[in-house]
Amino acid sequence: MKTLDAALRTAMGERYLECRTEGSTLRLEDLAPEVEAMLGHVLHASPAPEPLHPLTGRELDVLRLLVRGIPDKRIAQHLDISAATVSKHVSSMLGKLGVHNRVELARWALEHGLSGSSAS
Repeated sequence: MKTLDAALRTAMGERYLECRTEGSTLRLEDLAPEVEAMLGHVLHASPAPEPLHPLTGRELDVLRLLVRGIPDKRIAQHLDISAATVSKHVSSMLGKLGVHNRVELARWALEHGLSGSSAS
């Protein structure tokens, strides 16, 4: 399963890195129309649309608690898993989503409406 980042890299070719670097300096409000246009192009060019996100249910559980600022140890207690497992889920999400830290991960969740409290 390709991530959105991989789909954009494929669709844009050599321009991808240049655009990503330039885009990282823009405000979200300025970038949103261009991203929506590119997403429309990528999704319509694909034979089968990719899921909106590649996260597992358990990763979503961890993410919803992380967004609320809950530390790994408390997330682990809440989900009845180890703190090391929480850390592995966070690392996995960072890689899947192409973000670099927990702040970017939380921002991604908020932007995608995944901050709800449906964790078990």
